[in-house]
Amino acid sequence: MRFLWIIGLTVCALIPAKVFGFDASDANKIAEQLQVTYQVIDNASQQACNTDINQGHCFTAKLSYQAGDTGIPEKAIFYFSHISPIVETDNDAVTITRVNGDLHTLQFVGGLKPHETRSVTISAPYWHAARTDVMPNHYMVYPSLAPVIIESTRRVKDEATGLSYAGHAGSWDAPQQYRRIRQDNMQRATAEAIYDQLPHDWPVSDTRRVIPKPKSRHDKGGYVALKYLSIPESSIKTLGPAIEQLSMHGLSLDERGFPLVVEKDTAMGEEEYRLTIDDDQITLTSSASKGAQYGFLTLLQLYRKDSNTLPEVLINDAPRYPFRGVHLDIARHFPGKDVVHTLLKQMYRLKLNALHLHLSDDEGWRLAIPGLPELTDVGAYRCHDPQEIRCL
Repeated sequence: MRFLWIIGLTVCALIPAKVFGFDASDANKIAEQLQVTYQVIDNASQQACNTDINQGHCFTAKLSYQAGDTGIPEKAIFYFSHISPIVETDNDAVTITRVNGDLHTLQFVGGLKPHETRSVTISAPYWHAARTDVMPNHYMVYPSLAPVIIESTRRVKDEATGLSYAGHAGSWDAPQQYRRIRQDNMQRATAEAIYDQLPHDWPVSDTRRVIPKPKSRHDKGGYVALKYLSIPESSIKTLGPAIEQLSMHGLSLDERGFPLVVEKDTAMGEEEYRLTIDDDQITLTSSASKGAQYGFLTLLQLYRKDSNTLPEVLINDAPRYPFRGVHLDIARHFPGKDVVHTLLKQMYRLKLNALHLHLSDDEGWRLAIPGLPELTDVGAYRCHDPQEIRCL
């Protein structure tokens, strides 16, 4: 009997999952067709809820799921990240469980029929005040099948800003949605609102604005026409990687071009410079290569590619702060080396000098240590592994 029982198990294991009503093709259809939407209802009210976080106050949001042609079996488990731990729900037909950190699971009691919609209102501490607070890439797990990412939750790009956000994130139009608490006076960050908040001493004129704003600037009123710069070989080395920016701004080097002279003044600070543009010559004065590079970057910002002109100007500048940094959290999401390289280039153009990398947190460990290989062998990768043996 034992022999027959073992054979029975073996044969049973070989029977395709479709015999029992659900296989990988069904899972893929759900991944393609399931429409998930996440909509904040109210941040500002900060209602009392069952948590010790944030003094026992929560915001509310609604999660909605609309099935496609394929129903969703009760055994299907949906995994998703939610920055704030979900502490309350209002629909007993939807079970949400916090696994750890920001990881949650969701199941439909009794499953979902084809084209059925089911919604649940959730409560969580703090707030989700923008689309970028909503985490992408929900995925479904069904026993014995590979996990599948729900397509409607993948990232999409905002054409106006170039930023990516979760595709299922809703709208943030009402004040109670984009404000965090009742006392929050933050305006919605529309293009008009941002423009209205610009300093009044940034004139809109035909001379290129310099960012960051120089310490002092005197415009002489004239313009110099040029397409090429003539720079001595010794000065090119001093200007370092700033020279690489030339072509991006529509300029190039030519010995017959408009002359640029680099002078040294040891009384100036290491990052200080003076840029003088006259009708016959550009003079860049500094005590060190850093200051010269910053002055050259300012020159490139001033150049108008559409008219091939530079304003005649005198600029004296030095950084206001020794540490001018950007914080990039690559522990929670590492976008890849190319993104980091692009960020470094953009920082350089704006005269920023410190990149702070957040290298470890719940979601990932990014710093390789030879004596502790598991930190990156396991901790640097994400996959579906509830035991966290192969990855997080």
